[in-house]
Amino acid sequence: MRSGQWSPPPSCLRGRDPKMNSMQIQSRLIVSPIKYHRPVWRYALLFQSWSQFESWLITYALACITVFGFLGISGQPIKAVNLVLVAVATGTLVSVALALPVQFTVEAQQSNTINVLENQLQNMHYRELARYDSTIFYQQKLPRFLRWDESAVSIQRDGNQTIITGPQFILTILRSNLVRLHNRP
Repeated sequence: MRSGQWSPPPSCLRGRDPKMNSMQIQSRLIVSPIKYHRPVWRYALLFQSWSQFESWLITYALACITVFGFLGISGQPIKAVNLVLVAVATGTLVSVALALPVQFTVEAQQSNTINVLENQLQNMHYRELARYDSTIFYQQKLPRFLRWDESAVSIQRDGNQTIITGPQFILTILRSNLVRLHNRP
Protein backbone atom coordinates (compact mmCIF):
# COMPACT_ATOMS: atom_id res chain seq x y z
CA MET A 1 0.00 0.00 0.00
CA ARG A 2 1.29 3.45 -0.94
CA SER A 3 1.69 6.04 1.77
CA GLY A 4 -1.27 8.38 2.14
CA GLN A 5 -3.71 5.81 0.76
CA TRP A 6 -6.38 4.72 3.24
CA SER A 7 -7.38 1.09 3.53
CA PRO A 8 -10.18 -0.16 5.78
CA PRO A 9 -9.15 -2.47 8.61
CA PRO A 10 -9.88 -6.16 7.94
CA SER A 11 -12.68 -6.13 10.53
CA CYS A 12 -14.70 -3.78 8.25
CA LEU A 13 -14.57 -6.28 5.42
CA ARG A 14 -15.70 -9.40 7.28
CA GLY A 15 -18.20 -11.31 5.17
CA ARG A 16 -17.39 -9.25 2.06
CA ASP A 17 -15.11 -9.82 -0.90
CA PRO A 18 -11.63 -8.81 0.37
CA LYS A 19 -10.63 -7.65 -3.15
CA MET A 20 -13.17 -4.80 -3.01
CA ASN A 21 -12.27 -1.54 -1.32
CA SER A 22 -14.72 0.37 0.85
CA MET A 23 -15.66 2.83 -1.93
CA GLN A 24 -16.72 -0.03 -4.22
CA ILE A 25 -18.80 -1.55 -1.43
CA GLN A 26 -20.47 1.80 -0.75
CA SER A 27 -21.13 2.30 -4.48
CA ARG A 28 -22.79 -1.10 -4.81
CA LEU A 29 -25.15 -0.18 -2.01
CA ILE A 30 -26.04 3.16 -3.63
CA VAL A 31 -26.56 2.40 -7.34
CA SER A 32 -28.56 -0.67 -8.39
CA PRO A 33 -27.76 -2.70 -11.50
CA ILE A 34 -29.69 -1.88 -14.65
CA LYS A 35 -32.79 -4.02 -14.94
CA TYR A 36 -35.39 -4.74 -17.59
CA HIS A 37 -38.55 -3.70 -15.75
CA ARG A 38 -41.22 -4.49 -18.34
CA PRO A 39 -42.72 -7.92 -19.09
CA VAL A 40 -40.50 -10.19 -21.20
CA TRP A 41 -42.92 -10.18 -24.14
CA ARG A 42 -42.41 -6.40 -24.52
CA TYR A 43 -38.70 -6.94 -25.07
CA ALA A 44 -39.29 -9.90 -27.39
CA LEU A 45 -41.27 -7.61 -29.70
CA LEU A 46 -38.24 -5.27 -29.84
CA PHE A 47 -40.36 -2.35 -31.05
CA GLN A 48 -42.03 -0.56 -28.16
CA SER A 49 -44.60 1.36 -30.24
CA TRP A 50 -46.07 1.62 -33.73
CA SER A 51 -44.39 4.98 -34.26
CA GLN A 52 -41.00 3.45 -33.44
CA PHE A 53 -41.67 0.61 -35.91
CA GLU A 54 -42.80 3.06 -38.63
CA SER A 55 -39.72 5.21 -38.05
CA TRP A 56 -37.46 2.16 -38.26
CA LEU A 57 -39.21 0.99 -41.45
CA ILE A 58 -38.65 4.37 -43.12
CA THR A 59 -35.00 4.36 -41.99
CA TYR A 60 -34.57 0.82 -43.31
CA ALA A 61 -36.11 1.74 -46.67
CA LEU A 62 -33.90 4.82 -46.99
CA ALA A 63 -30.80 2.83 -46.01
CA CYS A 64 -31.63 0.15 -48.63
CA ILE A 65 -32.16 2.79 -51.31
CA THR A 66 -28.87 4.43 -50.37
CA VAL A 67 -26.91 1.16 -50.40
CA PHE A 68 -28.42 -0.02 -53.68
CA GLY A 69 -27.97 3.44 -55.19
CA PHE A 70 -24.31 3.48 -54.17
CA LEU A 71 -23.79 -0.01 -55.59
CA GLY A 72 -25.53 1.01 -58.83
CA ILE A 73 -23.53 4.24 -59.23
CA SER A 74 -20.23 2.52 -58.48
CA GLY A 75 -20.94 -0.12 -61.13
CA GLN A 76 -20.74 -2.98 -58.63
CA PRO A 77 -22.90 -5.97 -59.47
CA ILE A 78 -25.78 -6.47 -57.05
CA LYS A 79 -25.53 -10.26 -56.75
CA ALA A 80 -26.13 -10.72 -53.05
CA VAL A 81 -29.37 -8.75 -52.66
CA ASN A 82 -30.48 -10.89 -49.71
CA LEU A 83 -27.15 -10.35 -47.96
CA VAL A 84 -27.40 -6.57 -48.45
CA LEU A 85 -30.99 -6.50 -47.11
CA VAL A 86 -30.04 -8.53 -44.03
CA ALA A 87 -26.96 -6.40 -43.38
CA VAL A 88 -28.97 -3.18 -43.62
CA ALA A 89 -31.74 -4.58 -41.39
CA THR A 90 -29.21 -5.71 -38.78
CA GLY A 91 -27.44 -2.37 -38.83
CA THR A 92 -30.64 -0.40 -38.40
CA LEU A 93 -32.02 -2.70 -35.68
CA VAL A 94 -29.06 -1.85 -33.45
CA SER A 95 -30.58 1.57 -32.75
CA VAL A 96 -33.88 -0.07 -31.77
CA ALA A 97 -32.12 -2.47 -29.40
CA LEU A 98 -30.20 0.40 -27.78
CA ALA A 99 -33.51 2.18 -27.09
CA LEU A 100 -35.05 -0.71 -25.11
CA PRO A 101 -36.45 0.63 -21.82
CA VAL A 102 -34.53 -0.15 -18.63
CA GLN A 103 -34.22 1.36 -15.18
CA PHE A 104 -31.95 1.59 -12.17
CA THR A 105 -32.30 3.07 -8.71
CA VAL A 106 -30.09 5.26 -6.55
CA GLU A 107 -30.32 5.49 -2.78
CA ALA A 108 -31.51 8.91 -1.55
CA GLN A 109 -28.60 9.43 0.85
CA GLN A 110 -26.84 11.09 -2.08
CA SER A 111 -28.70 14.40 -2.04
CA ASN A 112 -27.10 15.74 -5.22
CA THR A 113 -27.97 12.71 -7.36
CA ILE A 114 -30.74 14.44 -9.30
CA ASN A 115 -28.52 17.47 -10.00
CA VAL A 116 -25.72 15.21 -11.25
CA LEU A 117 -28.15 13.30 -13.49
CA GLU A 118 -29.67 16.53 -14.83
CA ASN A 119 -26.21 17.86 -15.74
CA GLN A 120 -25.29 14.62 -17.46
CA LEU A 121 -28.54 14.61 -19.44
CA GLN A 122 -27.97 18.20 -20.54
CA ASN A 123 -24.48 17.23 -21.72
CA MET A 124 -26.09 14.38 -23.69
CA HIS A 125 -28.41 16.89 -25.42
CA TYR A 126 -31.54 16.16 -23.43
CA ARG A 127 -33.92 18.87 -22.24
CA GLU A 128 -36.47 18.92 -19.47
CA LEU A 129 -39.92 18.26 -20.89
CA ALA A 130 -42.14 18.34 -17.80
CA ARG A 131 -42.32 17.93 -14.02
CA TYR A 132 -45.20 16.10 -12.35
CA ASP A 133 -45.18 15.68 -8.59
CA SER A 134 -41.94 13.80 -7.91
CA THR A 135 -41.10 12.91 -11.53
CA ILE A 136 -39.05 14.86 -14.08
CA PHE A 137 -39.27 13.92 -17.78
CA TYR A 138 -36.52 14.59 -20.32
CA GLN A 139 -36.41 14.21 -24.09
CA GLN A 140 -33.73 14.58 -26.72
CA LYS A 141 -33.10 17.99 -28.27
CA LEU A 142 -33.83 16.77 -31.79
CA PRO A 143 -36.52 17.52 -34.34
CA ARG A 144 -39.58 15.29 -33.89
CA PHE A 145 -38.87 13.16 -36.95
CA LEU A 146 -35.40 12.28 -35.59
CA ARG A 147 -36.36 11.18 -32.08
CA TRP A 148 -38.47 8.43 -30.58
CA ASP A 149 -40.67 8.82 -27.54
CA GLU A 150 -38.90 5.67 -26.34
CA SER A 151 -35.72 7.72 -25.95
CA ALA A 152 -37.24 9.81 -23.15
CA VAL A 153 -35.74 9.61 -19.66
CA SER A 154 -37.64 10.00 -16.39
CA ILE A 155 -36.23 10.63 -12.93
CA GLN A 156 -38.63 9.87 -10.09
CA ARG A 157 -38.16 10.36 -6.35
CA ASP A 158 -39.86 7.54 -4.46
CA GLY A 159 -39.30 7.73 -0.73
CA ASN A 160 -35.65 7.04 -0.11
CA GLN A 161 -34.86 6.12 -3.71
CA THR A 162 -34.46 7.86 -7.04
CA ILE A 163 -35.74 5.73 -9.95
CA ILE A 164 -34.26 6.47 -13.37
CA THR A 165 -36.06 5.01 -16.41
CA GLY A 166 -35.11 5.34 -20.07
CA PRO A 167 -33.34 3.80 -23.06
CA GLN A 168 -30.68 1.19 -22.39
CA PHE A 169 -27.81 3.02 -24.09
CA ILE A 170 -28.39 6.33 -22.28
CA LEU A 171 -29.00 4.75 -18.86
CA THR A 172 -25.88 2.61 -19.17
CA ILE A 173 -23.84 5.79 -19.63
CA LEU A 174 -25.67 7.65 -16.84
CA ARG A 175 -25.23 4.77 -14.41
CA SER A 176 -21.53 4.23 -15.16
CA ASN A 177 -20.84 7.96 -14.79
CA LEU A 178 -22.73 8.02 -11.49
CA VAL A 179 -20.81 5.01 -10.15
CA ARG A 180 -17.52 6.53 -11.30
CA LEU A 181 -18.33 9.83 -9.55
CA HIS A 182 -19.23 8.04 -6.31
CA ASN A 183 -16.03 5.98 -6.47
CA ARG A 184 -13.81 9.06 -6.64
CA PRO A 185 -11.58 9.39 -3.60
